[in-house]
Amino acid sequence: MEERNVQVLRMGGIYAGARNTVVAIRLPDDDYSGIVNVLAKIQPDLGFRNQDHALADLLEQPRIKQVLKSYCQADYWKRIWIVQEFAIGRRIDLLIGATLIDARKLEALFECAERMTGKSIEGAEQAWKILDIRRSREEGQRTDLFEILEMTQDSLCERRHDRVFGLLGLISDTLDFLSEPNYQIDPTYLASSMTRSYIERRSLDIIILAQSIDVNRSMQLPTWCPPLFWYDQYPPSRHLLDRALRHQEVRSYRWTHAWSTTGDSASSCTFEGAALVSPARRIGRITSLGSTWTDKDDTQYPCHDRRWAQMQRNPTRGSYVADLMIDAILDRDYEYKRYQKKSWPGKPVLESYEKHYLVEVFRSKHGSNVAEDSQTPFQRWIRFNRKFSVCGKTLEDHAERCRRTPLVFAVLSTKGFSYHSLKKMARKDMRMMCLDDDQYGIGWAAKGARLDDEVFLIPGCSVPLILRRVEGTENYNLIGDAIVIGVMEGEVWNATRAAHLVQVRIV
Repeated sequence: MEERNVQVLRMGGIYAGARNTVVAIRLPDDDYSGIVNVLAKIQPDLGFRNQDHALADLLEQPRIKQVLKSYCQADYWKRIWIVQEFAIGRRIDLLIGATLIDARKLEALFECAERMTGKSIEGAEQAWKILDIRRSREEGQRTDLFEILEMTQDSLCERRHDRVFGLLGLISDTLDFLSEPNYQIDPTYLASSMTRSYIERRSLDIIILAQSIDVNRSMQLPTWCPPLFWYDQYPPSRHLLDRALRHQEVRSYRWTHAWSTTGDSASSCTFEGAALVSPARRIGRITSLGSTWTDKDDTQYPCHDRRWAQMQRNPTRGSYVADLMIDAILDRDYEYKRYQKKSWPGKPVLESYEKHYLVEVFRSKHGSNVAEDSQTPFQRWIRFNRKFSVCGKTLEDHAERCRRTPLVFAVLSTKGFSYHSLKKMARKDMRMMCLDDDQYGIGWAAKGARLDDEVFLIPGCSVPLILRRVEGTENYNLIGDAIVIGVMEGEVWNATRAAHLVQVRIV
């Protein structure tokens, strides 16, 4: 076992020191010539416009398509250990039959196929990812652990340890996670210690990548710990990766808006065994939840507790809640953004147009109960969430009391509001949410949220976190992230004093 640990550490050096790496993939004998003929026409140093014009016709031939598909779907490309081989080796040659071919030609072929035919080579996704990792390394781009885990989530390995250990030669921040690989240590313990190391050296935001309580319990992980060694089974969604890695300049992630609910505050958490302990500012208790994009027809959402329904009968509060709900729903592309009010002579302010847009979406003609079987997921999402309460009414009731005009439609178009925008927001798979605190009230909650879950701000974390108290204890389980209107840019945290803080213990 010790010999294997040493091999893992030295693997990067072995590949880097190799003058030439040869990749041999066995195919039926009559298939070799087809691939050789295609790759022979590729000039990797030229753009796709300067390639042999006969290449496009060749790529459309059914036999060539099948040969390339068989080659790209070979078991070789699925092994996680070949990722380092491709990324670090000085030169990679493909042994096809008796012919050696520069691997750069295969990479150029993928690009040419997509540009010339408008379609990717069938079955080439995994091979393309491997080559892309090599290209980014050659360009000197930094590779982060989570980025490489995402790119290799379809790769196969014999042991859970290999899911991470097989990539260590590629990761620029290896020592931020663990001092050396050790196959004798349980991967559950390794995941916890690596997450703790990341929190102490980098950012608390890594806990946003933790999965559902049921998933973590099945692996005996704390609810604040991402399942690093099970990334193939439980990869986090893209929007969670964006939030968790907001503080890093990683090439695969692009942020339109970097949230910072606790400003520049550093994490002040400590660890007691498997528990993460931190001061926190309580924002409120969840009293109402809407449906997500992926909820089925038999969903139990939207749902509201009795106290929230009674509070909404207050006209003053109801108006405030309705305005915030509109802001939350219309925050385009999962951004937190407030629009400036502009008073135009004789014209309504922009917020009025937003209300009309909300009305247009939630009126009964979109996602109606007619022909439910043929509804799109977006229409189903609209239909479910029409029942979500606003000011003691449903969204549909609210919509029917407003009217749309041609001018409204024109202005909304120029401002970028569209069904596509709201669809992208809905596909983040979060639930519309109401809290019991009059000061905040509205937002979005992770899909796993339930009534009576609590929302907290924890120093060092860029987004609010949803916690659920463990019955009969003072401990909490981490449920996921949240958006709370009026909190996301440090507005509340900047006014937070020691008296506002409570101690939370996440297990």
